[in-house]
Amino acid sequence: MLTENTLFTPPTTVVQECPDGSLLLRSAQPPGDWPDTVVHSLRIWAMRQPYRPLIAERDALGEWRECSYGAAASAADAIGEALLRSGLGPDRPLLILSGNSINHLLMTLGAMTAGIPVTPVSGAYSLRGRDHSQLRAIAELIGPGAVFAEEAECFGPALDALRPVPAIIGTGRRTGAVRLRSLLAVRPRSRVARAFADLCPGSLAKIFFESGPAEELRGVLHTHRMLAANQQMMRQAWAFLHDERPLIVDWLPWSNAYGGNHNVYMALTNGGTLYVDAGRPAPGRFGQTIANLSDVPPTIYLNVPAGYAMLVPALESDAAFAGRFFSRLRLACTAPGMLSDELRDRFREVAVRATGHAVPITGSWGETETGPAVTTTNFDYDDARCIGAPLPGAEVKLVPAEGAYEIRVRGPMVTPGYFGRGDLTAAAFDEAGFYRSGAAVTLADLRDPDAGLLLYGR
Repeated sequence: MLTENTLFTPPTTVVQECPDGSLLLRSAQPPGDWPDTVVHSLRIWAMRQPYRPLIAERDALGEWRECSYGAAASAADAIGEALLRSGLGPDRPLLILSGNSINHLLMTLGAMTAGIPVTPVSGAYSLRGRDHSQLRAIAELIGPGAVFAEEAECFGPALDALRPVPAIIGTGRRTGAVRLRSLLAVRPRSRVARAFADLCPGSLAKIFFESGPAEELRGVLHTHRMLAANQQMMRQAWAFLHDERPLIVDWLPWSNAYGGNHNVYMALTNGGTLYVDAGRPAPGRFGQTIANLSDVPPTIYLNVPAGYAMLVPALESDAAFAGRFFSRLRLACTAPGMLSDELRDRFREVAVRATGHAVPITGSWGETETGPAVTTTNFDYDDARCIGAPLPGAEVKLVPAEGAYEIRVRGPMVTPGYFGRGDLTAAAFDEAGFYRSGAAVTLADLRDPDAGLLLYGR
């Protein structure tokens, strides 16, 4: 029978009381070393296991098409060289208009290998609406050197709105656009080698924009340090990642830090495989998710509460599907957001019926500004509001506020600020350099800091 001890390193939370009534929480376990960047991790696995699949997606015939670590590293070098020749660089980012896909990942890894920041744009900006005002505002703010669109026709209106930004397309036809296959055919030379050698942890890797009006756009800066450090923090809390290559089937959009950082780089950093799920928890789309999970049972399952609200009834009503889904599942995780006690209990019950043992379902907390992971429930808990204890390397300050505490965060996974908005950056941090999240929490047990924090909203 699996137990939490085979999966987790239990929390060891240290609490310090401050004169102003604030509490400082941190793990007694210091963070271990991490590579300078996640593209260094890509190269490590490309040397160790070049034929191991990094990512897979369904092709037009419904079959899984894989891209190995070796192929991804080679493609990243070619794409990086091509982008640098086209004038992109640290100050001329790459915009990406795409769903989750192999091409999307290769463009991301290629740009980051060459020291070019990547801005993955939400479908809310690139597919919906007529005037694309938010998309144009993003481009005006960051000054991209090029835009990659997975499908020329689908993203045609968005590409029109971005003129004269040079376009790169994965499929379809568009006058004047460069095809991705042309980039893949480039022979890497000294430019990309020099750019990769110049990468440092503080280099800018990504810029994330959350949905909102054009005048309120916030480009959250993500450095290479943030991406790599956050994965090391998770590896220390989820101890089994040191010995087991994760297999993840995931739909969460890469324009979000949880899907695009936490999930993608968890697979990459640990030598695992990510299967792109073209389904999602929406009417008419979840059947594809069930088919994918039946075909490729994951070892780690990550989803939002709405996803579990559709998954649990499907598991309860189909014993064969439940047997497949749980056949090699080590743990499930819900974030961002909390899973209700009812859904968590039902998930555990159907796991026991399918396998004879419970499968832990964990929680977590973080924001786009925090990489995203700050806490995790790497222990058993009863209250659905529990977001866990600080990960190794995360400093959490609890500031008294209206009968609870505001959670503030400092550490290597925290953003340095917002693109071109010094005013917003200054307001986001307190005098000690802690990011002000605005989230309200309390201690789950005043006598036991290892029982974690309870989230109360904002």
